[in-house]
Amino acid sequence: MPGHTAQAPGTSSLGAMTILDQEVPLMGPGSSGAALPFGAQVLSWAPEGETSVLWTSHSAILDGSAPIRGGIPVCLPWFGSGNDGTCHPSHGFARTAWWTRVDDPMPAGRSHSSHSTAFRLDHEPSNADDDEPFPHRLEALLRVDVTEDLVITLRVTNTDDHAFTFEEALHTYLRVGDVKDVTIDGLEGADYLDTTREPHQWRQQVGEVTLVGPTDRIYRSGCPLSVHDPRLRRTINIDKDGSANTVIWNPWVEGAAALSDLDDQEWQEFVCMETANVRDDAITLKPGEDHEMVLILHADTMA
Repeated sequence: MPGHTAQAPGTSSLGAMTILDQEVPLMGPGSSGAALPFGAQVLSWAPEGETSVLWTSHSAILDGSAPIRGGIPVCLPWFGSGNDGTCHPSHGFARTAWWTRVDDPMPAGRSHSSHSTAFRLDHEPSNADDDEPFPHRLEALLRVDVTEDLVITLRVTNTDDHAFTFEEALHTYLRVGDVKDVTIDGLEGADYLDTTREPHQWRQQVGEVTLVGPTDRIYRSGCPLSVHDPRLRRTINIDKDGSANTVIWNPWVEGAAALSDLDDQEWQEFVCMETANVRDDAITLKPGEDHEMVLILHADTMA
């Protein structure tokens, strides 16, 4: 599909390089990180002198042939297999596309600096493909800012002549000491869809969130969150804008065994906290309209 299937820059095949050759280092006043044109993915971020806040699998595939297990993948323009369950690849084409690094259009006139970068993806559907899962033109812009916080802004613009609906998520892998010890505040009283149960069931969160088994929940909440990690003695604060959903995911023992890019014990080292607009909260844009979703991460040491 033109617009999102380009090969890695300067190569005749993706196997001829590693995507880390294209890494963009980011140095801010108080933290540092790195992002990749492949998937417009933030791969690492850590406050100065602290353990990395983002997690990446030791078995992550880094040759551009598959999504990267870790960091912050961009799920777009559908989540999972889409609302109707028929879309492929899982979580959309954006996370395995080569985005173009651009002078930052958010705000206008600001160009590259050592603490920010931006990437653009233009999607043009193929007229020859009757099975095109997303037959609409869009432009996606992702900006990364590194200061004492990590700030990610995803803007999606409808560049077509008709309205369309899309899903989006910033699939954030947070590094933790042991996921079984983590508690999450900010979702008390929120409704959530538990997709680990068949049929999928809506429930209401009572108290703080703890993880005691395979977890895949879509919360109807855009509230700020705090992830408390007693093992690493820190709290990761998550703020966001333009997001109706929070998705929490961890595959646990059973799920990890089925994932070739995840070592058997690595499920204990992360929790996915996703800033999202999915399912009934998907975004509809008219021609020329755009939508911004913002994720802000901040880490504090526990007293």
